[in-house]
Parts: sequence; structure tokens; C-alpha cells
Amino acid sequence: MEMASDDNLPLTADEGMEASFGERRGLDPKAAGDRNSVALTERMLLRVRRRGRRRDVTLASLLDIGLVEVRRTSRGVAPLGRVLLLLGGSGAALATIGYPPLEMGLAGALALAALYHLYRYVSVSEEGIILFHVGQEQMWMSYSGELAEQALAFVDRLFSLKQALLPAPYVEAEPELLPWPWDDPDEWESAWRW
Repeated sequence: MEMASDDNLPLTADEGMEASFGERRGLDPKAAGDRNSVALTERMLLRVRRRGRRRDVTLASLLDIGLVEVRRTSRGVAPLGRVLLLLGGSGAALATIGYPPLEMGLAGALALAALYHLYRYVSVSEEGIILFHVGQEQMWMSYSGELAEQALAFVDRLFSLKQALLPAPYVEAEPELLPWPWDDPDEWESAWRW
């Protein structure tokens, strides 16, 4: 995959961009310009966070990355249950409290909380996170849930680049399975006869 280079990223002269993944654009050559993004070179992973004019770049060697988690949180029915409980509490406050200022205040607060949770349920899409374990440290990036397939493609690219960096003795070959002595039924049946 050929990537457009970003002059704002700290790359050495012999490095080029292999892939970039942003929270809004997903797997896109220009995703390194997103507010939160990760980028791959032949030897490094760059985590870029932009906050106004400030830009934080965290670098990690691909060889140091041991584990990558791709998580996705989908919307369940629990927030709707919370909305129903808050609305029930609001109705119970109106029905049981005899002091009007207190019952209106409590019922209004519970109804507003229910509306807030309903708004969050309807408006917020699924969320995801990519978590990179680098030695004892962790690097992470959140993304929109509909980009999960692209996040997995980015992680696949990361591990293919990492495998290309490993010296030949460290590349695992298919293990040769040796036959066990009890694979032949005649052998183990005769051993268990009295």
C-alpha cells in the first residue's frame, strides 16, 4: 500500500509511510492528519494526538510491540433499561412525595437524566479502541465502531511488517507433529487389558 508522506511526522530519511489509521478516516493515506491517529513505517509505530496547535507524537519500535487488542463496544439494551428506571423513579417521586417543590425538583432531575441517557443511546455510535502493548507500557487509540474491519486490516499490516523485521531464526516455521505411541489403538488397548 503506497502512502502519502506527512511532512509533520518525525520520519528518518530512509523511512516511508506504510499505513495510517485515523479515528475519523479509518485506513486512509491522509488519516495521519486526524486529531487522533496511528501510523506505520517499516520499523516504527507512531501515535499522533493533536490538541489545537499542540501535537504529541509517541514512537514505538515494531519489534517491541508484543500484543495488540482491537476492542469494540456495541450498544446494548442496558442504557434503555436505565432510561426506564429513571422515568419510573420520576413517576414515583411525583406520586409519593407530598411536598410539591421537592417532588417537582426530584422528578425533573430524574426525567432530565433519562433524556440524557436516551440521547446518548441514540446519538453515539459504537466505539472501539486499539490497544498496543509495548513492553510494560500501553499505547491506545479510540475509533468509531464502524471502522472495526479497517482497524483489523491495520493490525494485520503491523504484524506483517513486524514479521519482515525478524531475523530468519526467529521466524516460526510450521511445527512438525510427531506421532504419539498411543495413536495406534492396538497399542493402548493391549496395555489396558488385565
